[in-house]
Amino acid sequence: SIGWLAPCALIFFRGCQGISYGAELAGAITLVREYAPAHQRGMYLSFVMICVFFGSFLASGMVYAVQYTLIPMETYGWRIPFFVGGIAGLFSLYVRRTLQESPEFLERQNTQELTKEKSSLSQPLRILLRDYKSHLICAIGVNTFFTLMTIIYFYLPTYLKNYTSYSQASVFGMMSVVFLFSIFSALVGGFLADTQHKLPTMIGVIGAFIFLLIPIHMWLIESTTLWALFAGIALFQCAYLMYWPSFSVFVTDSFPVQVRYTAVAFTYNLTYSFLSLLPMALAFSFQSGFNPWLLPMVASGISIFSLGTLIFLWVRSLSSSTKADALSKT
Repeated sequence: SIGWLAPCALIFFRGCQGISYGAELAGAITLVREYAPAHQRGMYLSFVMICVFFGSFLASGMVYAVQYTLIPMETYGWRIPFFVGGIAGLFSLYVRRTLQESPEFLERQNTQELTKEKSSLSQPLRILLRDYKSHLICAIGVNTFFTLMTIIYFYLPTYLKNYTSYSQASVFGMMSVVFLFSIFSALVGGFLADTQHKLPTMIGVIGAFIFLLIPIHMWLIESTTLWALFAGIALFQCAYLMYWPSFSVFVTDSFPVQVRYTAVAFTYNLTYSFLSLLPMALAFSFQSGFNPWLLPMVASGISIFSLGTLIFLWVRSLSSSTKADALSKT
């Protein structure tokens, strides 16, 4: 035992894990979008999040299996998932080091060298903040709902274990089961993103989530059935996966190649930095007594912010299309 160094080391390495996840997710979105055919970007990007959830599926299944063995989770059982994840991390490191830049990025780089244009690839953050302020604000608004789903999904096992009658093993086991059903929602989301219905799809997903959140949450809190647990987890997973393709295509299409990765990483990590305080704030507020209305009301309020942003963008795009049609007729 190393005493107080143990929690300090755990916090440090968890911080490193969070930084790497935030950087690599943005890189994965950007790279897949730039390699994918223009008419299939949504479907290609849907598989990015399916792979992320597949890793969560394996981790949840492993925790579920360890919980039902004689291995004590609190002493050394927790090391097993970390060890397996470390092996996968080495494979990811190899892939990352051998990965090539996308053709679109290389074309931009070659054009810049041929025209002797002042480098924009080496100062993406400065150019992003200087020239794309309105795009960034819209991207943050759209990103807020996705980040909220990420935070709540990771917080859900702790929340259900502490404030419902479900065991931790049951929660992780059900998360693995729901993943197999929610893959379909990601594929549907990818299809809709490729049919140029990105904004209506995102608006519909958030609207359905807000409409269903309170009744399903109350059912989850008051019931002890596995159907309630399935519905509660499925609501977050399906909303998360169906929103993802349209969201990722929309955000990456909003920025040119020289600032695209920086824009995706900046907006995601900025919203994550603020919303990551949500679980701690909820736990603090529950110290004086559990309020079953608090989580759905807070989640609905934050979702409305993204919904308002999307409605504004949709109305603006419809107005632009109407003006373009009028000009073409004249």
